[in-house]
Amino acid sequence: MDRCRYCARVPLFNAVKIYGNDVAPVLEPGERLLAMGMVHTHYSGDTSALESEGGDPHRPASSQGLVDGVDWTGVQYNQDRVNRAIGGSSGSGSAASWGGQAWQAIKARAVGNLDWAVTDRRLLLLDKDNANPPTFSVHFAVPREAIRSARRRGKILFQWGRVEVRFADDSMVAMVLAIVDVGAARNFVRALETGAARG
Repeated sequence: MDRCRYCARVPLFNAVKIYGNDVAPVLEPGERLLAMGMVHTHYSGDTSALESEGGDPHRPASSQGLVDGVDWTGVQYNQDRVNRAIGGSSGSGSAASWGGQAWQAIKARAVGNLDWAVTDRRLLLLDKDNANPPTFSVHFAVPREAIRSARRRGKILFQWGRVEVRFADDSMVAMVLAIVDVGAARNFVRALETGAARG
């Protein structure tokens, strides 16, 4: 098999084998870890569909066009449109929705280590310290029943491993799981859709 094609389908390393024993203490009795990896929290897209529904009441209103206006400093571009073009939508839904809560959890960890984990019961966002071996704690959890779908929706500028998770309450959150690798995103989607991940 062509090595590059293989690398595009399989993550560069199997995080479950490496960190499975370290994650086990935060799982419920009998819960099985299917797949896990890192969330790149510093990549941002258009957050207007999240913030406009109660996320940030102080957020200034923006026009729907590409240009917001012109003043003595020059052309003022609609930052939402620019972010959407580069990074896509970060999500949609009210602050109380699953998508809104997940986005707030990711935003709260803009500095630090945040990992994702898919189990046979939940989608988890895990805080990970830098100790050796690392210790994990649950930062945010979503039951599998609340997830409607997951799919890879990569972007050209270093967001090949971007995924969108849609929830039963019609909200959505996007996460960047890898920069130039799609294997982690495919493993994430496979684990959520079929309950299995490629090792």
